[in-house]
Amino acid sequence: MTNSQPHGHSAQWAQVYDLLSRALAELNDGHSTPLRSSLQDVSELTQRIRELDTPKACDTPAAAALFDLFELDLLPSGEVLYEAACALRTLATVCDFDRVASIASNTTFGVSRSPLLAWLVDHSGSRGLEVVVDQLADPTVRAIGLRHLRRYHPTPTHLIGSIESFLDDPDPRVRTEAERTANLLYLAIFAPSLRTC
Repeated sequence: MTNSQPHGHSAQWAQVYDLLSRALAELNDGHSTPLRSSLQDVSELTQRIRELDTPKACDTPAAAALFDLFELDLLPSGEVLYEAACALRTLATVCDFDRVASIASNTTFGVSRSPLLAWLVDHSGSRGLEVVVDQLADPTVRAIGLRHLRRYHPTPTHLIGSIESFLDDPDPRVRTEAERTANLLYLAIFAPSLRTC
C-alpha cells in the first residue's frame, strides 16, 4: 500500500478507494483534491460522491466504485450509501439492471436504496416495476415506492388492489402516497369511459 491508500481498512475498501480516486481525477481532468482515506469520514465521502452525480462521470470508473460500496464487508453509513444510490441513478445503464435490482431489493440498505427504486421505474419497464412493487412490503421504502409508481408509464392500473391495501397503513406518509397513487390509477381506469359520454 502507498501512502495515498487507506490504512487499516479492507482490501475491498482499498479497491473502491482507488476507483473513486481515479473517477474524481478523470472527472476533473486530473485536478482533483485527493480523497481522504477514511471510510468513516462521512461528510467528506458524501461530498465527493455528490461530485460524481453527473453524466460527465459516465466515462469514469465512478459507477463501478459506487456499486462496490454496497458490497463492502464493513458498509459505509446510510448517508454515504444514499448519495451513492443517487449518483448511480444518474450513472447506471440498462446493462446494470441486475446490480441495481439486487441493491434495491436488499432491505439491509433501508431507505438508502430509494433512489434506485426511481431508476428501476424510469429505466427497466415491467421488470423494474415488479421489483418496486415487491419492495412495498418494506416500511422503510413503502411511501417512496408508492410515489415512484406514479411515474411509471403506461399507468399500472393492474396494481389498484395492491395500492388500496395501503390506504389504511399506520404511517400517514404511506397513506398520503397510497391515496395519490390510487387516484391516478382510478383516473387512468375510468377516464376512457368518461370520454365516451
